[in-house]
Amino acid sequence: MAPVLVVEDDRDIRACVAEVLSAEGFRVLEAQNGRDGLTLLESERPAVVVLDLMMPVMSGWEFRLEQKCRPEVAGIPVIVMTAYSSTVDADRFLSKPFDVDELVEAVHQLAARGS
Repeated sequence: MAPVLVVEDDRDIRACVAEVLSAEGFRVLEAQNGRDGLTLLESERPAVVVLDLMMPVMSGWEFRLEQKCRPEVAGIPVIVMTAYSSTVDADRFLSKPFDVDELVEAVHQLAARGS
């Protein structure tokens, strides 16, 4: 199975999400901003992206715009985790603080779509 990419600038949240998903059997890639996330998106082709919106260097909104402009990765599903209301295009939204079970369920469902 392809990995899950977690793009989150908060190290503690990123580590928590990675730990939860790893315990579920997913291989997890981590990026601390959208730019690093795009690099991994291109090279690793994850099954799902878990994306924060408010990040330095490149925000989650900018990440999504770039992703959607690249046909080879545009279809990779995205779960947005945010404490803010948003109009960004995503496959699923989770409010911060997020429910771990809801996150795991969303990743499983979206990863299965690509299998």
